Amino acid sequence: MDEPRVWPNYLPRRNKDITILFGEPLNPLLDPLLAAYRAQFPSPWRPATYDRPVGQDLDDEPGVLAQMRSEMAETMRRGLMELGERVEEVERGPPSRIVGW
Repeated sequence: MDEPRVWPNYLPRRNKDITILFGEPLNPLLDPLLAAYRAQFPSPWRPATYDRPVGQDLDDEPGVLAQMRSEMAETMRRGLMELGERVEEVERGPPSRIVGW
C-alpha cells in the first residue's frame, strides 16, 4: 500500500495495486505458551477492580504472569519480523489476482 497513509486516507484509492502478505500461522508456537498459562490460571487472572491505576494492578499481579506475557509477545514479534523479511521478495514479483472470492 502506498506510504504514508495519513488521515483521512486509510484505504488505497480505487484501481491501485496493493500487497497483502500472509505468513505461516503462529498457532503452533503460541499453543504451548497458552497451554502453560491455562494450566497455571484455569480461570483468567483479572484485576480486583477496574477503578485503580494500572500500576497498582501490576503490583498485585502474579509475577509469573508478566513473564508469560513477555514470552507470547516475543513469539509474535519474531513471527512478524520473519514475515517482514519476505516483503521485498514478494513485491519484486508481479501483482497477483485475488482467488477464491
